[in-house]
Amino acid sequence: MNIKRLILAIVVAFIVLWVTDFLIHGVWMTPDYRATQQLWRTDAEMTSRMGWMLCAQLLLRGGLWSADGIILGSLGADRICYRADAGLNCC
Repeated sequence: MNIKRLILAIVVAFIVLWVTDFLIHGVWMTPDYRATQQLWRTDAEMTSRMGWMLCAQLLLRGGLWSADGIILGSLGADRICYRADAGLNCC
């Protein structure tokens, strides 16, 4: 297992997910969120634990990928990709 490639993949995936989440929820969906703001938490409530959520996302996604790579490395690349994909969908 190439640890450098694993860490790079984890970092790249984290950045891609963070950017797409920002674009979807911070830019494109903002007008809809503003129209229904009485149904949502206040901005202060939502952002108060943002750091913890970002750390948890990085740890969970990285942990699932590395566990799949170590445990299932001998089963073939298609199996590892499936497990990593399933892990991302669970988080």
